[in-house]
Formats: sequence, C-alpha cells, structure tokens
Amino acid sequence: MTQEDLAKKFGITYTSVSYWENGTTKPDIKQKKKLAELLCGKTDINFNKENKSEHEMDILFRKAKKLDDSKKTKLNSMLRATINILWDDDGDRESKL
Repeated sequence: MTQEDLAKKFGITYTSVSYWENGTTKPDIKQKKKLAELLCGKTDINFNKENKSEHEMDILFRKAKKLDDSKKTKLNSMLRATINILWDDDGDRESKL
C-alpha cells in the first residue's frame, strides 16, 4: 500500500502519512485505531488510560511547539524540575536531568 493509498482511506494528504512514517507527527487516537484495523484487520484494541495519556501528551507537545522562545525556556525549566522531583519520589537520584 502506498502513502497515497493510505491517505485516500483516511481522507488526508500523502504528506501527512509521510510525516507519520518519519516521526514528524503522529496519528491521533482515532486514526491509530483505524490504522490498526486497516493494516491488521478487525481489532479489539483497547485505547486504555495509558494510550489516552500518550495522546494527551502529544497534544501538549504540539501546543508547546507554538510557544515563543522565552516561554519555551520557562516551560523547559518547569518540566526539568518536575521530572527531577518525580524521579526523587521514585528513589532514582542518579538520573537527574
């Protein structure tokens, strides 16, 4: 199946499919399920809490990419601090960012 074939089935451009393949973007949660069903046949994939969290993180990262540099710097500092706190809570003091 070509990128164009897949794109037609999803009603998107072949460029979008190319972005999925090279990791520039990811399909959304509905597209992931449709893709799995298309490529693997009918599935009973359960888009559970973990997958929902991943999807929510994808949305947050897309929003973060739109921030100006000053806000990106602030966000980066906040994320590093938060991750370091979480690692400390897990007892992993050697793997700080």
